[in-house]
Amino acid sequence: MSRLLLLVETSATMRRVLGEHLRALGYHVEEAADHTEALQRINDRLRRFDEDYTAVVFGWPAIADADAEALAARLERDDAIELPVIVMSTDLRAETRAWVAARPHTSLLAWKKYRDIDPMVEGLTATDDQQTDKAVKFDNSDIRLLVVDDSATIRRSLSELFSQQGYQTVLAADGTTAVDLAFEQRIDIAIVDFYLGEDTGDRVCRELVTEAGTGDIVCAVLTGTYSDHIIRRSLRAGALECLFKNESSELLLNRVDALSRFVRQRRRLADERRLLDSVVDLVAGAALVLDSDDAIRHVSHEALMLLGHDKVEALLGHPLSVVAGQTELPVDAGTAERTLSRADGSNLDVVVDRRALAGAAGTVLQFKLADPSVAPTAVSSSSLAGDRITDSQGDSTLQFSPTGEVSAVPPEAMPFLSLLSRMQEGAEPIDQQASLLLMRLWVCSDDAAPESLEDHPDLEARVAPALIALYKRRDHVAALGDGRFGFLLRHVDEPQSWLLTRRLMQLANDALVEIDGTRLATTASLKRVDPQADDADESLLIALEALEYADARWHNKALLVDPRRALAVYPETLSE
Repeated sequence: MSRLLLLVETSATMRRVLGEHLRALGYHVEEAADHTEALQRINDRLRRFDEDYTAVVFGWPAIADADAEALAARLERDDAIELPVIVMSTDLRAETRAWVAARPHTSLLAWKKYRDIDPMVEGLTATDDQQTDKAVKFDNSDIRLLVVDDSATIRRSLSELFSQQGYQTVLAADGTTAVDLAFEQRIDIAIVDFYLGEDTGDRVCRELVTEAGTGDIVCAVLTGTYSDHIIRRSLRAGALECLFKNESSELLLNRVDALSRFVRQRRRLADERRLLDSVVDLVAGAALVLDSDDAIRHVSHEALMLLGHDKVEALLGHPLSVVAGQTELPVDAGTAERTLSRADGSNLDVVVDRRALAGAAGTVLQFKLADPSVAPTAVSSSSLAGDRITDSQGDSTLQFSPTGEVSAVPPEAMPFLSLLSRMQEGAEPIDQQASLLLMRLWVCSDDAAPESLEDHPDLEARVAPALIALYKRRDHVAALGDGRFGFLLRHVDEPQSWLLTRRLMQLANDALVEIDGTRLATTASLKRVDPQADDADESLLIALEALEYADARWHNKALLVDPRRALAVYPETLSE
């Protein structure tokens, strides 16, 4: 088979990188630096009777270009329509995807995934008897679909259809299973059959879009009828689209593709918002961004810390009066000393400067401490307990700043914390699910109150290595000081993480055989690692606060943070 490719790309850097990659794969590559040259090469090749191009790798321009449009039109003519084409795009715009969808033997690949081009070429050029799967037109691996239907046949056929287009698919036979799956893993789009035995798809959609943990899922209802009342019920429940079982596969895929573009656009907007927030935090310091009605629209990290709140949601959307009371804060009047209110009701003396944003878009209020030598005390409100639970053991080896960042940890724990950070950022692959388990060991005796393992150095020297050795992944466990140990658990589902927690606590209790009435006990907290919701410092802080809550109330129990439940290590002997 011919291995000759035509690479069309106006960027010299991108052309060189992809050309070198293709040659390393064994392809012969002709390069065209502009679309006019590529058009001429294709015309010359089609007029000759020697070796044909195996495929054209078409660098689609980011902005409208007449020469690129002429090349695209040439590739749609009868004598070139069978020529395989791989479109390389930086932005995956709608018009790009539309051209790829309309032309046969064509696939779309994002430039950032250029190393995946080889299987695309193989798929487009395979003969019928070689081809076991239909060539994937689009790289949709960034989109995960949840297909909910009580018919195993329909579930299987939809899964095959979507998989052929590169989507990741998750299947559920009923609404309850669908909701559970949506909480356990990231789902981008849920395609829900309207009739699910005794359940209905609109109820499932309503539950998905109204729950905080699944509210970002885009829902579509699948139905076999065009009945107006079913469509109305589905849209009122929060579905963005109604899909019909009797429509063509091409139309169904086009509808799902439109939903996918919406998901990607929302992701881009979220990324841009995070970038903007970072710039505001860096440039403005402690700042509040207010709209034209004096409602708070952005809170910088430094402002959040000084005002004593642990979540931006406590301020977003609220009027400026929640922190300024009735104090006059004029616009563009220069700096002035004022008093703001903190989360605990105390006052904060600050110097403020409020300025108007261009286009009457609102104002930005910057402030700093009037006396920098007087720092406000940190306020930490734990949603796990009604009030703040302090560590009864005194100062902890593990210290946190008011923003939740780790400021001091034992040096040997740094690889563990680095791995947690990579998991939260999505840089460390997680096959299924992962959770952060914090465990504290206590030394118990019949005639004294339990004491932290750290208060018994000789015992700690014996127990700590044995405990760390319990877990087969050595970089997934570390001693964190003050009798605490951290574990990064990989598991299939949430119940399995609970079983792992119970088993590790039981093994920890058995690490020391009882001697002279002395024995070990454990407390623990379990927090799911969720790259969509938390960063590493926030996860660690939440898990630590949950551990302090367990320390103050129980022994041989773990606090499961996400379902807010206590797990007994020895359930058959538990007595409250």
